[in-house]
Amino acid sequence: MRGDFPDRTGLSLPDYEKAFESLPPGLRSAGYLHDIGKVAVDKRLFGKPTSLDAEEFREMADHTIVGHQIVTGVQFPWPRIAEIVEQFGA
Repeated sequence: MRGDFPDRTGLSLPDYEKAFESLPPGLRSAGYLHDIGKVAVDKRLFGKPTSLDAEEFREMADHTIVGHQIVTGVQFPWPRIAEIVEQFGA
């Protein structure tokens, strides 16, 4: 759950990790799962050296919908995980 988020927040990595771990468990779980839909994205798009064309961009953007579909059938002890996964990248 690291990515470049610490750089974008201005937090050091230890401070970022401490802040992330202090989140409620349901929100933390949604954070871990938010990119699960990328399993359906063509892997060549992740390392593409040029900009994505419109179709590729749409495929990448749709990973949140696929993620929602993946986690919808899973019973979590927290409400709204699937909704958070779908909205995270929107």
